[in-house]
Amino acid sequence: MLILHPEDQDRKVLFDQLRRIGCQTECLWPPPNKLSEDYDVVFFLLSGLDDGHSVAWLAEGSASAHIAIIAYETPDILEEISRRHVHGVLSKPLRIFGVLAAITT
Repeated sequence: MLILHPEDQDRKVLFDQLRRIGCQTECLWPPPNKLSEDYDVVFFLLSGLDDGHSVAWLAEGSASAHIAIIAYETPDILEEISRRHVHGVLSKPLRIFGVLAAITT
């Protein structure tokens, strides 16, 4: 598993839950320009803001599952979810509930 999210309480909650359920997990921030195919699941912050931390490469598709982390729902965010080949969504503030369901889906 890979978490692409700034270091904060949300990332800690997600990281701790993934480790608790037995997942090998890494965290990166800022997101890389290109992602290796070593990860089965990638959790990534999708802010909808052009903050220089693009995950545009997710639109290329890959073998990994993509789970977006969003702070709010707007038409722009929903469009980005569609373009990024997202398989699941977690809403901020992150809680342990829903993480396993997002992975399973």
